Amino acid sequence: MRTIKVIVLIIIFTGISCSQWIQQTSGTTQNLTDIVVFPSSQTGIVVGYTSLVLKTTNNGTNWVSVTNPGNQYLYEVCYAGGTTAYSSGYTKIIKTTNSGTNWTATGPVPAKIYSGIFFLNENTGWSCGYCDTILKTTNGGDNWIIFGNSLFTTESNTDIQFVNSLLGFVTGFNSTGGHILRTVNGGANWVTVLTAQSNSLLCINMLDASTGYAGGHQTILKTTNGGTNWTFYNLPGTSSIEKITFPADQQTGYAVTESGRIYKTTNAGGNWYQLTTPTATPLYSIGFSPNSNTTGYAVGGNGVILRTTNGGGTFVGVNENPLTVPEGYRLELNYPNPFNPVTTINFGLPKSESVKLSVYDVRGVELEVLFNGFKEAGNHSAIFNAENYSSGIYFYKLTVGKFSETKKMTIIK
Repeated sequence: MRTIKVIVLIIIFTGISCSQWIQQTSGTTQNLTDIVVFPSSQTGIVVGYTSLVLKTTNNGTNWVSVTNPGNQYLYEVCYAGGTTAYSSGYTKIIKTTNSGTNWTATGPVPAKIYSGIFFLNENTGWSCGYCDTILKTTNGGDNWIIFGNSLFTTESNTDIQFVNSLLGFVTGFNSTGGHILRTVNGGANWVTVLTAQSNSLLCINMLDASTGYAGGHQTILKTTNGGTNWTFYNLPGTSSIEKITFPADQQTGYAVTESGRIYKTTNAGGNWYQLTTPTATPLYSIGFSPNSNTTGYAVGGNGVILRTTNGGGTFVGVNENPLTVPEGYRLELNYPNPFNPVTTINFGLPKSESVKLSVYDVRGVELEVLFNGFKEAGNHSAIFNAENYSSGIYFYKLTVGKFSETKKMTIIK
């Protein structure tokens, strides 16, 4: 009997420790582009290609396809209050007033592609898209006011968000790079607050009038003064940041990427760590139950829907063990080595200070920064996931002040 109990406990513990993002059955292979979770966290809506709308009423256990009047593609869906939501797409904007069971087309809009949509309430909202046109409604989409900002040649806008009825932001790109636009009069006029050369900007999430985040190629941007200035946080080795969300507070946030990675911060964007996921399929959006940092979904290519109930689980990045303080700096051999695709790198610090741990190829090109920031004295470990790298010899380097050490590792696939 004791043996059986031990086996059961091991199984339970293993299940808990491995619980990260669990892939759901979506019933489709179409690309899924966005998700919204209603205040009743049992109910969620996913939109995607071929004008696809999926709905769950049981926390993502089952998803059913819902008929709608969309045209070819739906790119974004947003909650507007009560049981109302809107979705923007190819030449149309559609609306539900009963939590996604039925959908109707809103009032006519110009025949363009609308990739972003945001509503302050059930009546007042805006949409933008792959054109210089920005739309606004104050009557639930019955009529749309058309604003053409025309700030750039070949301008395309990707995402839109308003903090209040006057202050709003748009991300996008043009022939020379990315941009962030800001309005202080409800969308009638826009000014450029950032241009990013050779870096398309795809998403924006303003937490309040001062603090917000935007996503680009291998980059997360942050502002703390309403968009006047932006700080760049690089995530080498990843691709475009498709969506950023801070579901419950300003400390804990998530980002998904086209390379299928999910990143998490617990210190207001000071550091972003990769989470373990069961797929490398591109991910295009992430959404959490309202005011929850634990229950959420990520959606992406080929009908992928991932669900977590523990905030995404543990970091692929850095684990802490500061209780034992080593006498000197120490960089250990990674284990296992050779490896495929994950290995652990242990290092020790005799005192608290800034640390950088990076991975390089044989040419000396920096591929990934596993950690770059302040660490307490003690023993630490970083996990390197090489799923996107080919077989071969690589190097990792620890830099702490004037100390640096480099070791070799081998990927075998």
